[in-house]
Amino acid sequence: MKISPHLSGNLPQGLSPPVSNQGKGRNVSGASDDKESHQPQRGDTPLKKDIYSRGLSTSQDLTTKELQELFRLKKRDKEVRQHEMAHIAAGGPYVRGGAHFEYETGPDGRRYAVGGEVSIDTSQEMDPRATLQKMRTVQRAALAPAHPSQQDRRVAAQAAAKAMKAMVEIMKEAEKERVSRAAQEMGERGELANKGVDIIV
Repeated sequence: MKISPHLSGNLPQGLSPPVSNQGKGRNVSGASDDKESHQPQRGDTPLKKDIYSRGLSTSQDLTTKELQELFRLKKRDKEVRQHEMAHIAAGGPYVRGGAHFEYETGPDGRRYAVGGEVSIDTSQEMDPRATLQKMRTVQRAALAPAHPSQQDRRVAAQAAAKAMKAMVEIMKEAEKERVSRAAQEMGERGELANKGVDIIV
């Protein structure tokens, strides 16, 4: 789970490929007195996955180990989706393309999100005030999830640095305007003094 800086049209690479998950094969047919029905057959696993893919699986079809793996995947899927949605909700107009997920197939044949990322625009604007506002939003988006990843924190740190740079530029502009305004006022006072007009300060 991460938020990725987006500076161009190319989306960042995804996370590492998901770990393959293969459940222990088990006969899904009902019990009988036939000895062969108690022995797993070679064709059982593909048949079981095909049944699961059609949504016909039940908890009785899975082994204890498979049930534990399914519980883990469902929990992970929920965490990943909540994490990325937090980025999107806080990122506003700077999010590019929504969330992208990486999936792992569970023992029930369904796919569960085990990783994800959100691309966000972190480029500077022409106006330093616009850049400052943007970088503050990027920071909030990067740190929005309950448990930000290392990549999230890196993006937040980069946004903070750009925000600080924008603030320095804003302060320089403000100082330049102040000096210019003071010089203009002094010039006007000089003209009035030459005309013999009293100046009250």
